[in-house]
Amino acid sequence: MTSTTHARDLGRTALLVVAITALVAGFAPIPATASDDVNQVVDITFPVHDPDGLTTYSDDYLSRRSRGDHGATDIGGQRAYGVPVHAAVGGRVTWITGLDGSLPNYGWMISIAGDDGREYNYVHLGRQDGPASEAYAPGIGKGSVVERGQHIGYLGHSGNASAEWPHLHFEIEDDAVVDRQGTNRINPYYSLRDAERRGDLPGRVERAPRAPGDGFDDVAAGHTHAEGIDFVDLKGVTSGCDAFLYCPDRGVTRGQMATFLQKAMGLPVEGEHGFDDVPEGHPHEAGIRAVVAAGIAQGTGERSFAPDQTVRREQMAMFLRNALDLEDVESDFPDVPEDSVHAGAIGAVAQARIAAGNAEGNFVPVAPVTRAQMATFLMRAADAR
Repeated sequence: MTSTTHARDLGRTALLVVAITALVAGFAPIPATASDDVNQVVDITFPVHDPDGLTTYSDDYLSRRSRGDHGATDIGGQRAYGVPVHAAVGGRVTWITGLDGSLPNYGWMISIAGDDGREYNYVHLGRQDGPASEAYAPGIGKGSVVERGQHIGYLGHSGNASAEWPHLHFEIEDDAVVDRQGTNRINPYYSLRDAERRGDLPGRVERAPRAPGDGFDDVAAGHTHAEGIDFVDLKGVTSGCDAFLYCPDRGVTRGQMATFLQKAMGLPVEGEHGFDDVPEGHPHEAGIRAVVAAGIAQGTGERSFAPDQTVRREQMAMFLRNALDLEDVESDFPDVPEDSVHAGAIGAVAQARIAAGNAEGNFVPVAPVTRAQMATFLMRAADAR
């Protein structure tokens, strides 16, 4: 990670550290003295909502990058893509990339001028080749006024962030602070720790409980999978990833898939699963027992179900073929090899109009299944029963 610059609406230029090694043109010389306030604790709400424990962070503020100190805190994890990001403080969006033209090399990012006089930067949202809907929450744009704790986007790996470890590059700037490189960046680590200690986490905003069918904050009315998401919500298959969020672009794990299928199909929970990686009390133990007993899914090994492994589209075709007891059909998709073990199932769910290809006519069998896609698959599977 390294630094680039952007113009502020207030008519001055600030140095923004954004973790992009390819864009560096150098950095400010280390001043003779740095402010003692670099490690101060700022009153914030923790910016990542992660009840599933998919993310971690450490004090990497002084970690060396190719052209200087990191100057921020990275919050991420291997399976953290799509985890909701929230405003640490209330304020106004002064900078947002990609909405008015091509996406810069440092990816999707939001800068918020906080009500406390500081600037908060959220970098690496979404993915570089993905749509704005995977980076930003509905309604977020330049000039948007946001409340503390409000959902503003999704954690990702745009820019030069690794897809192997999606993360939020979280940065706080304070004009009263000077770090050892001459910039105004506070170390966010201590403020993040303090927010966790106080329990100041996203989702704690006082709101009337959401009832099934009320919709989710991150699913616009015109969303491609809105109908399917309404279906799983009203059927009680899932109530979302949060009290008010569905996280439509987050991947579906094998454990979640089992629970979704068990609830959508009304499968009885019976039998023993026999998997060492699904201990008693596992959140998806009941669903796994049900789909194994029904012959819908098997383990990935003799004693392993791999509940945290993301489901691919070809695997989902197999699960739904088994759940509906469909006959195999020859696949017409050019990217599905005839000798693929999933080819017959893919042809079957396509013929049943449960799953279709993309605009190019491909099925994209190894692509991960998102929560939004899963909802539509389950809705169509219910119609096909």
